[in-house]
Amino acid sequence: MNNLPSIRQTILQKPVRGIYPEEIIKIKTGIDIWVEESKKLKTSKNTEFISYRDKLLIDFLYHTGIRISDVVGRPYTKYRKDGTIIFPWEGIKFSDINWQKGILRFVIHKRSRKNLFIHEIVLDKSMLYDLMQYKQRYTFEDNDIMFKMTLQNFDKSLKKYSKYVGMEYLSAHKYRHGMAIKDLEEEKPDFLTAFRLGHSSVDVTNSTYRRMNTDYERKMRGY
Repeated sequence: MNNLPSIRQTILQKPVRGIYPEEIIKIKTGIDIWVEESKKLKTSKNTEFISYRDKLLIDFLYHTGIRISDVVGRPYTKYRKDGTIIFPWEGIKFSDINWQKGILRFVIHKRSRKNLFIHEIVLDKSMLYDLMQYKQRYTFEDNDIMFKMTLQNFDKSLKKYSKYVGMEYLSAHKYRHGMAIKDLEEEKPDFLTAFRLGHSSVDVTNSTYRRMNTDYERKMRGY
């Protein structure tokens, strides 16, 4: 009796889906199209600022691998099933960056952790420059929130931008996966990716974020 289908259902894992660099370019094109449409129809105010902010946030998510919820914050108290509480927080501020050392300091609010903790990662010079330009261009103060919006609103915007260019909708969390896959393609060690993502073990990083699939294997082998 051939039981191969049931074996496949048991052992096959769903492929990791992270965003590709070319898809980031496409999303940004969607933002530009939205700006032009908004100007014609006069459906939105501050289109120039929203465009600048959203493009920078997309780059920031892909560069850092940070969860979108840690970037924008959570405005309300949430109760876990075990009775513990996730307290509200405001999100990342400009003051959370040490501009001289290029270090971003933020709190990880992962739902599975009972105790929150502070994490630090390094930003490259290009990212630091873009963030500083953004801060100066719109005259933000140090204690201002860097990207003041809700997770739901940003995901709604991603859906809108994707629709403009006929692209599959990819949630903000796919940028975190994309950063991990980029590390894999560049053959960076798994412990480096695990540190970046704030994982307590490389097992989580490799099983969930850096898992190979045929697209990445083909690219790395040069087929």
